Amino acid sequence: MRRGQDYAGRGLVVDLADDGDRVTAVVRGTDDYRVELVATKLRWFCDCPVGVTGAFCKHCVAVAIRAAGDHARASEPAGLDPFDVRAGGDLAVLADEVARVFTPRRRYYDYDQANAYADAAEATTGLLEEWSRRAPSAGLLTIVQAAIDRAVRTILRSDDSSGGQSMQIDRLLDAHRNTARHASLDRKSATALARWLYRFMFAGPQDFLTVDIDQYADAVGPAGIDLYRRLLDRTGDGHASALRHARGRLAILSRDAEQIRAHFGGDLSRAFLVDELARALEDAGHADLALAHARAGLAADPRSPYAAPLVERLVTDALRRSAVDEAARLRADDFHHRPSTTTYAALERAATAAGSWEVERERADPVLAAADPPGWVSTLLRQGDSAAAWAAAETMPERVGLDLWRRLFRARVRIDPASTLPHYRRLVEQCVLAGDRGNYRTAARLLRNMRDTATKADRSAQFATYLAELRERHRRRPALHDELRRGGV
Repeated sequence: MRRGQDYAGRGLVVDLADDGDRVTAVVRGTDDYRVELVATKLRWFCDCPVGVTGAFCKHCVAVAIRAAGDHARASEPAGLDPFDVRAGGDLAVLADEVARVFTPRRRYYDYDQANAYADAAEATTGLLEEWSRRAPSAGLLTIVQAAIDRAVRTILRSDDSSGGQSMQIDRLLDAHRNTARHASLDRKSATALARWLYRFMFAGPQDFLTVDIDQYADAVGPAGIDLYRRLLDRTGDGHASALRHARGRLAILSRDAEQIRAHFGGDLSRAFLVDELARALEDAGHADLALAHARAGLAADPRSPYAAPLVERLVTDALRRSAVDEAARLRADDFHHRPSTTTYAALERAATAAGSWEVERERADPVLAAADPPGWVSTLLRQGDSAAAWAAAETMPERVGLDLWRRLFRARVRIDPASTLPHYRRLVEQCVLAGDRGNYRTAARLLRNMRDTATKADRSAQFATYLAELRERHRRRPALHDELRRGGV
């Protein structure tokens, strides 16, 4: 809902046509998506990846808002739940509201139902966040725990592909930590909290969320920590990964560097193990020791994909000390060990700050071009050299993906629109030959853009001839013709 409001408020709905019963428009998102709303039949269509599943997607929301002329509300957050914030002054009312909103009432929530559940819970989630900041208490803590428990039960029976429910649970866990940190808990409440933290990790239905005992140390106190440790000791081997994580957090809480190294140590020639150890040492307040291990781990395993966080740690330290030359050297070494568009861009930023980019670029450009040709094209576009990017892409058209071609088209149309038309045609033919509705929709979007480009290049007649020939050649593909009509071509 809010993303649709944002699209409408930012003026991304264009080519709106409203004949009373039927509204059509184009929404400019990641790509240009065609939307059709039919009020009399309560039907809608959008050719975006979410819309084609039948969902009333954010693009449909944006068009509906724009068609209604509701520009003022488009820029304001919607109140998706009637719960009055003032009612939160009574914790009993708040507890009832949490039970009403978060309790699962279906055996399974499909994609649309999962999003509707998250939308319905949004206002209450915000209210719990507000109260965790404004009036933390032991009573509020149990209410937030009830919300988390119910939300977890729901997500376990949901298609949360959109991430709406998981993001809400993350926010509830943040509110829970904040409440525990600032509430004054008596011994009974602290003990109950320690038991809930254990139960959430080891006795509940979920195994993908973690709560770290060290972040609750002040709230549960030494007695709560001892209870948590005893509960861990009685836990079976079926929770080996979670047990290791929990015991690691207890080691961090001890602040004992040797105990931390004993727990997180291992083959420290492996970058991913070194990163875990360095993070633990830093969390425990041993920043210098964490840096020393990061340097040693990076030297031992520089080509590992897990080297990235070690590099980030060392670069951050160098920049903290204003050692820009050291940061640039770290980035250069990382790029040449692990050439990619990401490490190239990081080197570019660091070397520019150090005043050494022109020298570094002479070495880096051919390395990236050889290691990742499409990435090289993308980098040239990012740097504003669209002519060089186009020339490079034309030497390897089949290796350049559709999304990158779209970026190339947007840059090239300002310079030489006619030169894009053969590539549009090639991509359209590939989509049509794939022979499914998803590819037909992509072909329709390409043809729509191709038509606009042909107009700019004064090639409208040639485009019309090609489109007619394409339709005739594939006259026995009714699904293709249906998608072309829906796509406005």
